[in-house]
Amino acid sequence: MKDNLVIHELFDSAASGLASKIALKIKELGLWRKVSYGDLNAASVKIAIFLLKKGLKKGDRAAIIVENGPEWPIAYLGIMRAGLTCVPLDPKLTADEIWNLLKDSGAKTVFCSRNIFLEKIQPRTQDGLIKIVMPDLPDSLLPGAVRFSDIPDAPSGPTMALPEVSP
Repeated sequence: MKDNLVIHELFDSAASGLASKIALKIKELGLWRKVSYGDLNAASVKIAIFLLKKGLKKGDRAAIIVENGPEWPIAYLGIMRAGLTCVPLDPKLTADEIWNLLKDSGAKTVFCSRNIFLEKIQPRTQDGLIKIVMPDLPDSLLPGAVRFSDIPDAPSGPTMALPEVSP
């Protein structure tokens, strides 16, 4: 039997027996925010389905510019599930560097934190770029962007087919 080396499928295998166990935690404002394996898995499926419904296709590129936290692996696993190529960018890059890399990579969507959005993404535009802000901002600060919380949950039961991804 051939080993399965597709990262989101490996995660699925691990998460299936650990759904209620804590996968990630981060200290925010003095309190620990915890994300279970089941919640991480469900959030990544939600991302994948959203990206495909937005018209992205297997092989398209999606950038992540998020500081260390649970949002990074949620976005990454969702991008992988959708069959997209992930373009991880360092949040410490300047706005010019980020925009040059987005353009050069051909990224069609970008996941970014609220700080990156406000300081480096929002001031510029790029036609066709889907901007997803994680964590959320008020509506008044999000022209041209999608709030992470506005992405619908994946339906229970059979869902749209996700593309096959090979190692």
